[in-house]
Amino acid sequence: MEYHGNKSNVGNDAVGGESASAAPLSAYGPAIAQSAVQGIGMSTKDPCGPGGTRPKYAKAVSILFSNATSQKIMVDKHPQDVASTTHLWMYLKHDNRFRQVPMSEAAPGDVIVEAHVRDANGYAGIVVDHGRVVANSNQGVRINSSLADHQGSCPPMAAFRYMGVPGPLRPPLANAGFNEDEPRLPAGGPGGGQWTAGGGGAGSAPSTTIVTGVDGRLPGEPLIKPLLTVPGLPANARTFTYNGNDIHVPPNADFKKVYDAGAANGRANILGIKAAISHYGSFDFQRNEGHGWLGQNLGVNYFYPEYVKASNFAVGVFMAGAGFTWPETDYIASTFAGATSDQEKAKQIIEKDRPTWQAGWNYGQSLKASGK
Repeated sequence: MEYHGNKSNVGNDAVGGESASAAPLSAYGPAIAQSAVQGIGMSTKDPCGPGGTRPKYAKAVSILFSNATSQKIMVDKHPQDVASTTHLWMYLKHDNRFRQVPMSEAAPGDVIVEAHVRDANGYAGIVVDHGRVVANSNQGVRINSSLADHQGSCPPMAAFRYMGVPGPLRPPLANAGFNEDEPRLPAGGPGGGQWTAGGGGAGSAPSTTIVTGVDGRLPGEPLIKPLLTVPGLPANARTFTYNGNDIHVPPNADFKKVYDAGAANGRANILGIKAAISHYGSFDFQRNEGHGWLGQNLGVNYFYPEYVKASNFAVGVFMAGAGFTWPETDYIASTFAGATSDQEKAKQIIEKDRPTWQAGWNYGQSLKASGK
């Protein structure tokens, strides 16, 4: 099976994700850099808070950025409320007002953030003239480092360039979840699949807005929040075509691996099934692109409406690999869907998702028949 992706957004590493091509300078760069310099001496300390705490790097960057652009660096948060550098890094990666650039090309006005998922209070700053960086410190905002200090650092730094708002911001979405009018895959017979280029198609440009949504949970499951929706089709998405129907998938998706995982798990390991295709499972591509629950480290999770079909297709593929019949697969998937929503909504979800589960199960059967 051949894999093809949108190479315009391919980074050189999985953490920093620097762009491989030279990025244009931003018209906003000088104003952002000037705001950073003018902010030297500003304090973000809470006069009533405990002393000796680490500098609030993300908060300082947020305030300086807003002073220069009259925009929120994270559109769903007040500038004073941006506290986590990890959250900021993940957010900027998905916000198309910004363009990630190599640290070697960072220019005045660029925001640099520690690309790290294990420390919510890592380093962040704004590049100014002569490669210097303005950032927070225990003595307030000041020039306290240079780009040379951070190039090649561990954990790595990521640089983001504000390019402006490319179009009107979409109105906030009410809930994170699938589009009620989204066309669903019809049930299909066994057949091969192939990957084609995907992402960035007409009418699929991601919004500049990332909004809070609501996630369905099984009774007794812990509340995992916030769940931030990334609207639109991500630029690095790929398309899996099966029986003439296209499914948008993240770069890491591989349905052959989903089938193999099901075969390795088998029918008896119920916890293994849940860990694979339940909410935040290894193949739940609609949540965090299948990377599991990130909330413990980030304090936030990401929901991709464009990958809902991929998750439902993976359910059928995995269950076929595990040796379940189609009626068994339908019963188990429907039972789970019914447990996460009220009765009427569950009925609607099941009717919409059942064709995709079955298409995935049929695809799994075709892999079994071909011996691949």
